[in-house]
Amino acid sequence: MDIRLIKNFNKGKYRAVNSNLMLHIVDDNRKFDSFYGKKFYLFNPAKNVHEEIMPEIAKFDVFRIYNGLKDKNFFFFSSFKMLNESDVEISYYYYNILKRICKIVHKDAVKLWQLRQCHNFKIFALTEDYCMFQKYDSESDSYDIQLKDIMADKGVRISNEELVKNGLDCIIPMGGNKCCFKVGETIVGIVNVNQFVSDMVLNLPMVFSEVLDKSAGDVLLTDMYDSNRNIIYTKIFPDSDVEEVVIYNYSNGVKKVRQIDNKSDFFNKNLCVINDVPYIYLSDETGTHFVNLNSQREECLIPEEYKVEVVFGEYVVTSRPVKINILKKNKRIIQVFRIPDISHPVFKKKGVYNGHVTLDEDLLLFVS
Repeated sequence: MDIRLIKNFNKGKYRAVNSNLMLHIVDDNRKFDSFYGKKFYLFNPAKNVHEEIMPEIAKFDVFRIYNGLKDKNFFFFSSFKMLNESDVEISYYYYNILKRICKIVHKDAVKLWQLRQCHNFKIFALTEDYCMFQKYDSESDSYDIQLKDIMADKGVRISNEELVKNGLDCIIPMGGNKCCFKVGETIVGIVNVNQFVSDMVLNLPMVFSEVLDKSAGDVLLTDMYDSNRNIIYTKIFPDSDVEEVVIYNYSNGVKKVRQIDNKSDFFNKNLCVINDVPYIYLSDETGTHFVNLNSQREECLIPEEYKVEVVFGEYVVTSRPVKINILKKNKRIIQVFRIPDISHPVFKKKGVYNGHVTLDEDLLLFVS
């Protein structure tokens, strides 16, 4: 892995589209209710090309988007319009980078108070041709889920009982047609996405090629994410002082279970896998502690003057202030360490950390 520094970039959000391109999303001067409008730029680091996409459309980026593909040539954004004093029309746009096609693939009318609860809306980019729009309805305590054929402009409302009841919490691409699906806080399993789309169109039951965990109601499955080709999720036992962390390596199919104390005084708990070792890293007034979950022992402490910006692979990116007496103003230094060795940084540059993205397994750090 190479670490590459990209200078003089404005603050914003950075998202990889594929192995060559990324999105740079920044605020513009538009505003809808409490939501700020956004400008979307495609950035090609190899060619240093920074191109704004569809500036004439009022774009917003308030809904969580989950991708079923590791490498794709499209992205989504939304736009809002008041229909009357209480109702809002949401338009969901699809933009194809290769074909330069921008089109509305779904519209929905909601109350303004519902839009303000934007965490209840999710977009799932399942395949190159199909996407799914999910909305939680608090009145019925259920989920309205629309499956859309992007190019054919066709859609179907999903009636699968498990999904309507619990909703799709998140998906993680595993390569090929496989994804790990987390349904509510009840099921974690591996799904063939093409089969899933076909089954939902035909109103057939949802099929898992492998169920990693299924709760009978007394256990909550939470916080699923990917770390170094490992699916990580937490099992919470409401009457216990201990949580279980499940680490599933989808390269070799090995599943491990480790325990952590959920009554500790630490805050900002995070989990990761470094060199096949599961860690939890936790923050307090002394710094950031990396605890090996195999041995249940702390392996390293990053002092409190270092802010941990991101953990990627076996690396941790930090920033810390440094005072330059001659100029009489504070600067910052970005340092990258290879865990568990924090004595010798593998990368060190002056600058203010503005974000990161991973492209083709390289780590791009944006600084000003």
